[in-house]
Amino acid sequence: HTEITLAQSDKRSDWIIRASIGGYFGAGYTPQGMGMFYNDVGVYNETTADPNFRENRFGRLDNDRGYIGKIIFGRRFAKVFSVMNVLRYRDGESLAGYRRVAGLSQGPILVPFEERGGGLTGVGRYTYSLAWDLRLRYETVFSGNPAWAFLDIYNLVNSRTELTEYPLEGTAFRDPVEQGIARTLRLGLGMNF
Repeated sequence: HTEITLAQSDKRSDWIIRASIGGYFGAGYTPQGMGMFYNDVGVYNETTADPNFRENRFGRLDNDRGYIGKIIFGRRFAKVFSVMNVLRYRDGESLAGYRRVAGLSQGPILVPFEERGGGLTGVGRYTYSLAWDLRLRYETVFSGNPAWAFLDIYNLVNSRTELTEYPLEGTAFRDPVEQGIARTLRLGLGMNF
């Protein structure tokens, strides 16, 4: 995991700008039996089930990229009113399709039927997520004490991006099962005393 953060901050300026970007790259040995929702490389077959393969296989634990990014920017007006924006980006998580295998002595198990992340052959990721949050804040003095009021608007564009999908083989395969929050407003008041 790598992350770089850039910030510009100057008490004489009314502007605030911060940005960060991160990337995830995992590599290592992938022991079998980590579970179907973990990052086992590839699909199970005779070769990958061989213990010798397990000893010698080294590679990426995720078969695709994983980037995140955030930009925070805003401005303060007349020392009493401020507007802040947060733009957040997240790549979709790598996925694979899973199949239920029955008739085994230990009972049914779930195994992947495609390479996690789609490999070179397909789109194996959930949808990326991009969100824009906004904060409006007004500061004043009330009864000799600093006071403020703010309005937060989360998911300003109301994108309703799907975050996860149904991974099991069948008619519901890749149907959305979780979405980002709808546009949400939060109003707040505060005072120091």
